[in-house]
Amino acid sequence: LPRELGGKRAKRIAVGEATMRTGDAARAAALAQVRNDVRRAYYDVLVAGAKRIVLRDLRDLAQRTRDTAQTRFDAGDAPRLEVVQADLALATAETDARTADGLMTAARARLNALLGQPLETVQTLSTPIDAGGPVAVETALTRARADSTELAVLDRQIEEQRATLALARAFRTPDVT
Repeated sequence: LPRELGGKRAKRIAVGEATMRTGDAARAAALAQVRNDVRRAYYDVLVAGAKRIVLRDLRDLAQRTRDTAQTRFDAGDAPRLEVVQADLALATAETDARTADGLMTAARARLNALLGQPLETVQTLSTPIDAGGPVAVETALTRARADSTELAVLDRQIEEQRATLALARAFRTPDVT
């Protein structure tokens, strides 16, 4: 039977434990990424909804402006150019409103896909976009350094490589058989 010298067995165990910690950190990073994706998709739905409301209001305003321009043209108070410009503005506003509807549908489908829901599911979201105050830069940096899963994975990979290096150094010592 070989008799290992130089602490090879303990170093192999250390490499295995470091590899497990790296895997745990990678799993935590993947979980954090999924949470981040869901959070972003949630707020994308909120932003798309707010944008859709604004663009629909603009479309309604463009429709009233076009109707007013047509009435003025019919009465002889405005040139035909004013009606054509109002028609163009209305067409642009309608296109923007349809685009906002599509973006809202896409954002909702992405959120539902991340949540494992049917893509057509309409959920009532209650978080206002403007909640909260300004972000303190130092607080954000401190929290990012402490809670960053990517940094934790890198630290665990460094530990794993150091353990592997220590094992490689231990293999320089020959075994007695």
